[in-house]
Amino acid sequence: MYAAALAGVALIVGLLAVAAIALALLARAGRDRVDLARLTSFFAILTLIGAGLSMVITGYTLLFGSEVGVTVPIEIVQARLPEGIIDPLRTATVVSGGADRATLIVAGLTLPTRLLLLVGELAGNITIGAVAIVALQAARALRDGDIFDFAPRAIMTTAAIVVAGGLIWSIAGDIGAWRAGVEALQLYGWGAEGALAEELSNPDIDTQTFLAEHGWLAPAGFTLTIPFWPLSIGLGLALVGTAFRTGQRLRTDVATLEADVDGLI
Repeated sequence: MYAAALAGVALIVGLLAVAAIALALLARAGRDRVDLARLTSFFAILTLIGAGLSMVITGYTLLFGSEVGVTVPIEIVQARLPEGIIDPLRTATVVSGGADRATLIVAGLTLPTRLLLLVGELAGNITIGAVAIVALQAARALRDGDIFDFAPRAIMTTAAIVVAGGLIWSIAGDIGAWRAGVEALQLYGWGAEGALAEELSNPDIDTQTFLAEHGWLAPAGFTLTIPFWPLSIGLGLALVGTAFRTGQRLRTDVATLEADVDGLI
């Protein structure tokens, strides 16, 4: 327990150190437009490489792999000790709740389920990659000194990509995970023998709870959750893009006024 706690503390300290270094680099780069553009380009290229590798590996695994790792929704398994356990020693007490997800390695998934999982993963990686491409182009525009001409279009494009890609990512992934859970966990018929058969002969035993306590989980019913984070981020980016567009128009108006003044002098 103490080793795990120390490892958690070390992980938090490491993450804080990485965040501090990143903030220091951004603060230093913010003083120089060229340095900020180079730093942004560097991280954008790394993101593109990571998204590309993820797409290739995920696509190959989901289409051609014999086994697929997937997190599926399950009927909630209550966190409670089996009957007969007395005086358990623990730090905290579970009041209610349990597990509603299970990470499985599944063989034999149907092609439609694999395609749904693939579409969800590809949508996520394409969204991240597209945003990285826009960031890379914006960095080049910042380096060349023409950020106001590029930013409005880039930000509006990014907003549309985040909204569409985020929705597809979440919805297709959730449907694919639900189908995978049904295909892997749904029992259409089964029997029991020995001690299990004797226990199941008791009419007061709930079959689903009984199977869950013995290691078999029941797939959850179908539910579709529409995520709001793509819409929120998309609207926020659209507002920023509108602000940049207004700034671009003001700059054009100022340049026009300066030209008119120069013509009068």
